[in-house]
Parts: sequence; C-alpha cells; structure tokens
Amino acid sequence: MKYGDSAQRLASLLVLGLLWAGCEPDIKKIEITMNLPVNSSLSFDESTGGVKTVSVKTNTLSWNAVSSDPSWLKVMQDKNSNDGEITVTAGRNTSSKKQEATITITGKGIEKRTIQVSIAGAPQTIHVSDPALVFEASGQSLSFTVESNTDWEISCDTTWLKVTPARGSNRHEVTVTAEANKDVKERETDLIVRSTGGQAQAHVQVKQAAADLLLHVSKPSLNFSSSAGHDTFIITSNTGWDVTSEDPSWLTVSPAKGSGGEPVTITATVTANNSTTERKANITVRGNGMATTQTIVVTQQAATAALNVSPTTLTFSASRATQTVTVTSNIDWTVGVSHSWLSIAQSKGSFAVTAEAHTGTTERKATITVRGTGVTAKTIEVTQSGVGQIFDVSPASLTFSAERETKTLTITTSSSWTISSSSNSSWLIINPLSSSSSGGTSVTAEPNPTLTDRFATLTVRSGGASKQINVTQKGIIPKLEVSPLTPLTFPYQGNTQTLSVSSNIKWSVESSSNSATWLTVSQASDKVTVTAIANHLANTRNGTLTFRGEGITSPVIVAVVQNYASSPFLFITEPPSLSYSASEETKSFMVSSNTTWTVKSNVPWLIVSPTEGSNVNEVTVRARINSTALVRTGKITFSGTGISKETEIIITQQRAP
Repeated sequence: MKYGDSAQRLASLLVLGLLWAGCEPDIKKIEITMNLPVNSSLSFDESTGGVKTVSVKTNTLSWNAVSSDPSWLKVMQDKNSNDGEITVTAGRNTSSKKQEATITITGKGIEKRTIQVSIAGAPQTIHVSDPALVFEASGQSLSFTVESNTDWEISCDTTWLKVTPARGSNRHEVTVTAEANKDVKERETDLIVRSTGGQAQAHVQVKQAAADLLLHVSKPSLNFSSSAGHDTFIITSNTGWDVTSEDPSWLTVSPAKGSGGEPVTITATVTANNSTTERKANITVRGNGMATTQTIVVTQQAATAALNVSPTTLTFSASRATQTVTVTSNIDWTVGVSHSWLSIAQSKGSFAVTAEAHTGTTERKATITVRGTGVTAKTIEVTQSGVGQIFDVSPASLTFSAERETKTLTITTSSSWTISSSSNSSWLIINPLSSSSSGGTSVTAEPNPTLTDRFATLTVRSGGASKQINVTQKGIIPKLEVSPLTPLTFPYQGNTQTLSVSSNIKWSVESSSNSATWLTVSQASDKVTVTAIANHLANTRNGTLTFRGEGITSPVIVAVVQNYASSPFLFITEPPSLSYSASEETKSFMVSSNTTWTVKSNVPWLIVSPTEGSNVNEVTVRARINSTALVRTGKITFSGTGISKETEIIITQQRAP
C-alpha cells in the first residue's frame, strides 16, 4: 500500500472517530500529551555559555519552541517526529550578573510549557583608562573612564577632591575636580574604584602640585605719635614666617612667628618717645624658603620739648646747707643763679643748691633760673633766714591711719607764724592756723572712706621763712565679715533666715546658679535676708551665697542646705480664705508640693487655673461678677497624691451695690 493511501485511510478513520465521539458521549476523546512539566528549568553554570539539549516527548507533531531573548539564548528543535530534542545554545555572559530567559513551548491542543534558563555571571572586572592624574596647584578638573561589567563605587579619603559620579555601572566617564592647593607641599591621594561585590578594584593615583611661596604684608609703613601706643598689620602667607624689630628697645612685635595658612594680625607696640628727635626702625618679615623679605618702616614722632623743676621754692636757715632740685626734661638744660652766696652742682636729672652761711640779721633772697632750648625758663625762689632767727617745725611729716585721727605739730620760732594747707586737703582740720609765739597746732584727718592713700602738704611760715610738712593718710583696709559662716539649713517647708554683714566697703551678694530658682536674697546695709521656698524634690538641695567687696581678693562663701520631705506635702502661701468685690476679679497665690495635686471649685462662679499641677505653681482664682443682692460664698479644695487631708480655701464675694 502506498504511503498516500495509508494516510488517507488514517485520516478517514480519524474523521469517523471524531464524528462518532460527537455522537456518542460515552466514548473518551483522544488526549494530546507532552512529557515536560508545566515549568522546567535549565542552568548554565559557567559564564562562557554552551549547548544543552532538552528531550521532548509528545503525541502531536504540532509544537514549537521559542526563546524570549534570542540575543544570547538560541533554540533549535527537531520536529520530524512526535518525540524530539530542543538544542539550547547560550552565548557568553560578559556581565557579572546572572542572566535569565524563558523558552516557551506551545502546540495545538497541548498546555503551554516553559523552561526557565539561566547563565552564571562572569567574574567582576574593573579597569580605569588612566591610573594617574596630576593636577596643577591652582586646581582643575580631569577625567578618566571606568570599564566594568558590574556596579562600582569610588572611595576618596580627602576633602580637596570632588569625584563625579562617585558610583555607577559598566562603562562610565568620571570627572575629578581638585581645589586650589594653598600649601607649599605637593599633596597626593588614591582613588579606589571597587566593584559592588568587592571582587575587583582599580586604583587611580592623584597628585597635585604645591603652591608657589606667598608672603604678603598689608602695610608698607606705620606712623606713631610720641606717646606709647600700638598699631597692626596683617601677614598673609602659605609658609612659615617670622617677624623681627630692628630696635626692640622701643619697638616690639607680637606674635613673632607663624606657620602660614590663615592671615595673622601682627601688633607693633612702641614705648613713649621722650626725645625731641624723631626715631625710625624697620620691621622685617621673612618667609621660610624665600630669598626676599618684606620691610615695614616704622616712624615715631619726636616729643614736645618739656622742662619742669621741683620744688619751685627753697628755704634755708642761716647756717650753710644744701638742698636738691629735681629736673624732669627731655632736652639739655642749664642752671644759673642770681647771687654768689648760692652755688650749683649739676647732675643728670637734678642739681644740688648750696647756700653759704648767712651772717646778717635779715633774710636774703635769690633766684635760680633753669633754661632749655625751645621751652620757657623755670625759676626757683630761694629764701635764707638771718642770724638769730629761730624757726623749726616738728615732726617733719605726718602719717595718719584711715580712721579719724589727730596729731600735733610743734612750731618753735622767735616770731609769729601761720600755717596753710594745699588745695587737696579738705579732709584736714587745723587748729589754730596762726600764733604770735612758739606753740603747737593740732592736725585732724577725717576718716578716709577709700582704699587708696591720700596726700596733702602743710606750709608753715615765720619771719620770711617757710617749711613744708608732707601729710599722708592711709586708705582703709577692706573688711567684709558675714555671720554666721556656718551653712544655712532650711526645712523642706522653706522659711526666711538672716545673715549679719559687717563691712567698710561696698559689697554685693549673689546666689549660685543651682540655687537661684529656690532662693531669694534681699540685701540691706548690714544684713542679708535669705528666703527658701518649699523643696518639692526627693533629695536635699544645696547652693551657695557669694559675698564680694571692693578690694576683697577672696569672696566670702556661705553654704546653703535645704532638707527634703520623706512624705508628700502641699503648702499654700495665702491664708485659708479670699475675699472678692462684686465685680469680676482675679487673685492668685502659690502652691508648693512634692507630689501631684488637683483643685476644684464647688460653685460655678469660681474659675480656677490650673486645675492640676506639681512642684511649685501659681494658681489663679477668678470670681465672675456678682449681680445678685446677696453675699455669696464658695470654696476651692486641693487634693494631693499621697496626702490624706484636703486643703480648703473659703472664698467670699460681696453683693452687687
């Protein structure tokens, strides 16, 4: 039998079978089958790929296999028979990530089958196009390319480089920007490009050239008056430097050294120029490693010519004697006398005046003249007593304590005398101020209320002669005494205690920061009142009172201790009743407690705020207007956690007028 006849006969039989099946529901239909599970899998464990086969057994010729990603997964099938093979070819996977695709098998009359195919990722690789980057000192941007088969990131351990992007995948260009290098040293670092999995990495060495040496001084010169003073200039440098003065005897600089980096302000200080000649000196700034230096020319003006002498009068007895005159001047000076009975011995800063013995009975006078170029001449009047005249004052000086004190001057003379005091001696009382014969005069110094000594001069004149008595009164010795010095101990309820203060100076007192919230200090002239509020804490609290006074080097410190309550308490600072007018009115009081509390009103016309609290609180009670003709009363009641007895405040409001 020919193949065509057989096929035709088989087809006819199938048609008859199908017709029969349609007419006869009791006969089973022919099932089309395939041996593959609904979902199958196939793995290539090497990234190089390869070829694998899948055996297919089915009872139909009409089936087909298709790859979801033919770019790397190709499928060939043998469809010459019901049973066949699928040849699966996986190309090389260059990525480090596993690749996946699906082979779908479909056929007429059969359920769709899928085969999940995967191929392992290739080993992670990273390469950079340029393993070294060299930047100019001024800063710039350079690039390199990352070649990789995976995700990667770049680590940089320095702040002067910016890397963009810092992470990416596969091939990507990276830009590196370097800030300007202000340092005189070359700097370098490494950029490390690592794969996400850490299997591969590459290095880029980065170097940046050093900055050129820089040294800049803000001012070329400084000019000073003749007085002592200071001025500043600024050094800007990127290297170490030092500053020196050409003449440190009158010109100094600070600081004298620096390390470079941020600009530094230099202070140049000059002493007073007492000379009448202008003076100059250079300040030299040197930078480390630099051949050249910077120079600042400093000029100080000459002082104005000055000439002063002390004292301006001299009084001698008839005997030969010598006294000294002090000369304060910044110029050369000379001394001349008007009479030959005076002689001068000049030295630096002073000269000695010698009066020869006077044999006459009347006093004689002379003039000493001190001259200098460019200044007004100074004169000193000299008086010498005649023979036989008696004049003496004892003691030659007076020293008083700071308290009110009286001392006596004894004046011995052969004629009348007077005594006067200098203009700064209002604190001295002298009695008597004159007499016709020898005697004494009392000098009383009023109390000195200051810490500094004060001075005055008394001048006694008799028979044309005079004597000066220097008077000194000491400043007070500062005193600040507090009693008691033992710690102030307050009960937990709080109360008020008093400290006595004995002092002869201005003084102040303050509480420490940790006690300022619970201690109130009130200062009077001789006492301090200390009030502690109730301690709501569960522990003792401590503080200090510090007394300070003018001239007192070490303050006086008094410790403060407040005990605490071991059981709950609640105190109200007001009496147990409040009275209101008929108008709407608000009053307040303080509540102290170491536990939580609540308060409520028994009448609607009283509004309490807050209605609960703890520790120390201010409570306000507002009474609404009373428009009735009756006096009305109410109460508010406090209850505290752990407190067995409630506290009540009775409130009365007057009737409307």
